[in-house]
Amino acid sequence: MARDTGGEGDALENIAPDQPADPRTERTRSAVLEAGVEILFERGPEAVTHASTASAARVSRTTVYKHWPTRGELVFDVLNCVEPHRTVEPTGNIRADMMQMARNLAQGFADPGLNKVFVSLLSQAQWDDETSEVQDALIASAMVDMTAVLDAAVESGQLVQGVDPLRAAGRLIGPMFFAALIARRPIVGDEVDRLVDDWLAIYQA
Repeated sequence: MARDTGGEGDALENIAPDQPADPRTERTRSAVLEAGVEILFERGPEAVTHASTASAARVSRTTVYKHWPTRGELVFDVLNCVEPHRTVEPTGNIRADMMQMARNLAQGFADPGLNKVFVSLLSQAQWDDETSEVQDALIASAMVDMTAVLDAAVESGQLVQGVDPLRAAGRLIGPMFFAALIARRPIVGDEVDRLVDDWLAIYQA
């Protein structure tokens, strides 16, 4: 997860607006998102608002609302600037696919700043419906690749029938979450490979 400048399933379905063609509009959007990223790491996701990003980017609040009608849409796009989605498509080799996913996750969990943001987001989502929708949308986006990889592996006979993608993801991500965010000793290197092999031992046909 390199730092870069849904209701479930359908949460914030239209959260990413179409990219405009006007270069001035692109510059405005980039300035707001860059400001949002700075605020995110300085004060946490709860501080990313229309008012704060407008002030930091030196644009009007009306302009921010034009591109991001809700705060959830704004926070979602700011988070995607920090942690852009990296697609993992099925290759026909379930171990290789899961290794790639796990290594992507491990890279993110090794970033202390990103971990602070993640913990703050999870905490705020317990109290704030809009932040909860952002969390659901991020999960839904991440599960697209996981579901595709698992479905392909089940169809090819590499995994057992009836694999629940969300629970399967939890068995892989759970240990990484605990290690990085609770024990503060992220899983890295060969540990990632062993984690994937342990995961495969549960689901392989």
